[in-house]
Amino acid sequence: KRVLPITFTPHLGRGEKAMKTLIWTLQALQSNIIGQLSLYQNEIIFDNHGKFTENEHFQILKESLEIFQAS
Repeated sequence: KRVLPITFTPHLGRGEKAMKTLIWTLQALQSNIIGQLSLYQNEIIFDNHGKFTENEHFQILKESLEIFQAS
């Protein structure tokens, strides 16, 4: 199976060990890891309706998901 591991943590540095462990586990399961993405809460902004506000980090997430769907 192809996977795109994503962490979404409060700030830089958090979730690094979790991501490494997840990658090791996925490799042991012979998953097709197409990339990995670490996002932080201060980078992803939501509007009053709970929708993403488009910015550079939103574009990275959007493009990563598009690549995942296309592969």
